[in-house]
Amino acid sequence: MAEILNSTFITLIFDLMILYSFGLLFAIVARKTKQPVFIIYIIGGILLGFLISPRTNFKFIIDLLGGVTIDSRVGILNNVTQIGLVFLLFLTGLETHTEELKKYGRHSILTALFGVITPFILVFITVLLLGYDYKVGIVIGSVIIASSIGITKKKFISIGQDSSDMACVVKGSTIVDDIIGVIVISLLIIIIPKNILTQQDSLIRLVKMIVSFMSILSFGLIIVFIDSKLRHKNFKNARFNEIIMGSIIFIFILTFLASTLGVSAIIGSYFAGLILSLTRLKKTILKFLEPITEIMIAPIYFISKGLAIDLIDLESVIVIGVIIAIMTIIGKVLGAGVGAKLTGLDNRNSFRVGFAMIPIGEVAYLLASIARDAGILGYGQLGSIVIVILITSIAGPLLLNRTYKK
Repeated sequence: MAEILNSTFITLIFDLMILYSFGLLFAIVARKTKQPVFIIYIIGGILLGFLISPRTNFKFIIDLLGGVTIDSRVGILNNVTQIGLVFLLFLTGLETHTEELKKYGRHSILTALFGVITPFILVFITVLLLGYDYKVGIVIGSVIIASSIGITKKKFISIGQDSSDMACVVKGSTIVDDIIGVIVISLLIIIIPKNILTQQDSLIRLVKMIVSFMSILSFGLIIVFIDSKLRHKNFKNARFNEIIMGSIIFIFILTFLASTLGVSAIIGSYFAGLILSLTRLKKTILKFLEPITEIMIAPIYFISKGLAIDLIDLESVIVIGVIIAIMTIIGKVLGAGVGAKLTGLDNRNSFRVGFAMIPIGEVAYLLASIARDAGILGYGQLGSIVIVILITSIAGPLLLNRTYKK
């Protein structure tokens, strides 16, 4: 009689059992420490990797467990995390607050552009001075431009400023820099590994990528146009299952389409969310997919990616992370602050905007892990990005809070 559940499937079930068990523990730690849960997942995954990954130095623990290890770099668990990435980027796009961007578009775009260019230049130069290749400098500089609205929004709510004009400008700015970050990284992971810029047909390839990107945008505009024409019709939430299933199909279609047309698959999943955020389906989809993603997908993805990080030279990773974090903070405060000042805000509120834009969050880590999977960044550099995320997530709200205390 054939075995109903093969050994590969049983191994996956065991891995998921371990990851979810520790995920529950890490979620409790995040709640107790009041830190973003994804950061605790990553750090917890790194610590877990010291104990039960195939690269652990504590072999006696592996022996005690009967030789059992968890390796998220290869195999079926790695494939599961890739599917998780698709849904996480979709949710990132879906949660876009287009209302703030529409109302404060000019202010947000100007603030975001300065808040992107200045830290990118500072971090790029810093990475080069640290002895890394210019490709690594471009990628890390692009990763840190994605600010975290989640971390900043919680701070604005705690100080009663969530509905202020300044807070809305910040929300709109984080939307813009997230979009810029996703597009830039998507292009880089195609251009750099394939050396498109050094090939004779580079212009043809780049034109093809641009045409592919515009095709996805056109597809999105058609969906939004159809939704606007059907707004007079009664929208029935009773068709909940069909809406969710249709949305999932839409995610996979755009992800496959993006990959087939020559741009990164992550463009497809992110813009699938961004497109649906402009329709009436947004709240219905969020109601179902947001808790599923946070409970089932986020723990597996972030813990697995933390598990894959091999911190051989921990001291170097921390030092480099601290240096890049300092440059990121300076760049964000100066860049976003100047951009906010040019929109008409006074000096104090311009500094507040700069402080609010400091934290980089889960989008930055998603982009960094994508660059790692593409072979552009190493696991040590991914570890340094974790340090940057941790420092900026603490520094931004702390500095913002001090301006209101005064």
